[in-house]
Amino acid sequence: MMKVATVTVNPAIDETVTLQQLIAGEVHRASSVRFDVGGKGINVAACLADFGLDVTATGFLGQNNIRIFEQFFTRRNIKDYFIRRVGSTRTNIKIVDEARTTDINLSGDPVTSQQLQQLADVMDSFCGPQWLVVMAGSLLPHMGSTFYADQVARMANQFKMVVDCSGDGLQAVLKAQRLPYAIKPNIDELSQYCGRFLTDMTEILSIARGLISRGLSLIVVSMGADGALFVTHEMALQARLKTDNIESTVGAGDAMVAGMIAALCENASLDRIARLGTAFAVGKLGLHGPKLPRKDILEYLARAVECRQVA
Repeated sequence: MMKVATVTVNPAIDETVTLQQLIAGEVHRASSVRFDVGGKGINVAACLADFGLDVTATGFLGQNNIRIFEQFFTRRNIKDYFIRRVGSTRTNIKIVDEARTTDINLSGDPVTSQQLQQLADVMDSFCGPQWLVVMAGSLLPHMGSTFYADQVARMANQFKMVVDCSGDGLQAVLKAQRLPYAIKPNIDELSQYCGRFLTDMTEILSIARGLISRGLSLIVVSMGADGALFVTHEMALQARLKTDNIESTVGAGDAMVAGMIAALCENASLDRIARLGTAFAVGKLGLHGPKLPRKDILEYLARAVECRQVA
């Protein structure tokens, strides 16, 4: 049985404020506010725990506002290997009105070389072919854009690594000599890698297969309303599932990664990976916060996913 660990170096507390209409420069009265633990790796861990899998989570957390995270990990039965450090974990603010969501994200406190060594020591404990490690989310100041790429180069022989990040961190991973086991860029991120906007499925598939030929085992390209493209050495599938039940799009991509991981833990086929990844993402759309519907609902959604082979 595969063991799963997630790494979130820059988690957050997500403060979601709902109001009728956001008008710049005006005073507003909120209709509701909620606080959720956040960070891509934590979201992935939460989804996997909801699906009934054992999962370990690590990264950095500030001691000043640690309680909300510790309560969350206990409630969701997530093994907590986070490194505590002086200060507070950042708070990200999401302002939701009837038309749109406005995000205000803080960068987080800089990390020290000693703290990075502590994290490396924790990651070294996830050693062996039975481990699958997910590194996800933004990086802290002073980490450098090559952090994820460096970890892949250092540890890819020890366990399967899945990377889900964006910006310069993702570009460094894609351009590195050693690639991880799997990645999940969206179409805009893959376009940035290519230096041009990708719209043609044939071209998208060609780019994905090029990365597979360089060492990736699995690449998943999320494409919004067009679903997602799942590509391995053997085949490529486009998966879609329409839904009108959308409460929040926050964390849907993280849920897709969790679905991929859950299927990989089953040593499943690409069809199962595509179905479960899509089902997790669609199931997450109907809920606020880092959680999924019941397992039977997810399996129902997985059966309903439209999968077609792409040449």
